[in-house]
This record gives sequence, structure tokens and C-alpha cells, in this order.
Amino acid sequence: MRPKDIKGKGISQRALYKVRVNLKSGKPLNPKVRIVRGLLEIYKELRTDSND
Repeated sequence: MRPKDIKGKGISQRALYKVRVNLKSGKPLNPKVRIVRGLLEIYKELRTDSND
């Protein structure tokens, strides 16, 4: 996801950067964290929009 995808969703660019760094270093995501939950919701919205 890009910063333009999360704009206005309550997730900062810095938070997105930190999640990306953690993923690239091989750390698992914790779905209980608010940022990760928000990113998952946005991802699901983008997936359903692209399928229509």
C-alpha cells in the first residue's frame, strides 16, 4: 500500500513505514494492533474495489 491509499484513514505515513520495515525484516504482524487492523481493513476494501 502507498501513503495515498491510507490518506484520511487515521494511519500516519510513519506508521506505514514502520510496518513495512518490520515486514521486510521478517517480523510477523500482530493483528491486535490498531494500525495493523486498519491496514487490513483498507487492504480488503482495495481488493474488493479492484475486483468489481
